[in-house]
Amino acid sequence: MDFLRRKLGSQAMAKWGGVLAGAGMGLVVLAPSFADMSGNVDVGVGCLGMAVCGCGLSTMIPLSFTLAGYQGHSGQSIAIAGFWQYAGSIASSPIIGAISDCVGSLRFALLFLMTMNLLIFPLGYFIPDDRYSRLKQGGSHGSKIERVNLDESDVITPLVV
Repeated sequence: MDFLRRKLGSQAMAKWGGVLAGAGMGLVVLAPSFADMSGNVDVGVGCLGMAVCGCGLSTMIPLSFTLAGYQGHSGQSIAIAGFWQYAGSIASSPIIGAISDCVGSLRFALLFLMTMNLLIFPLGYFIPDDRYSRLKQGGSHGSKIERVNLDESDVITPLVV
């Protein structure tokens, strides 16, 4: 994860992780459409969608802790980030269940979740792009961390096909 963050930057990691998570959840929403002639739904499509969604969201927690560590009071910021992550993980299941009960469709609740995942992309523009900077740390644990700016020539840009 750190290798990709150094190469792509925190902003790109968050934005494209949200797109990948949204695409995976979209595949889960569309999974009942992939039925055979007898009406049996292929659960493999739903499992693949959950795996793709997990790959997109797996970068978010380490990335949020990294970005919280850049704040002035890093210990307190990391604790606050951890608190809201746990609160979100505890509250998300009942919220999805409540949406499903109110609307009467789990598919619609998962569509809502897909939309929330896709909102990460435009919100990612508020994350500072740290692709052209790196952290320089001194010798011992607890030493001062300073930000060093790099030129564009020092960074390997990803190959776009």
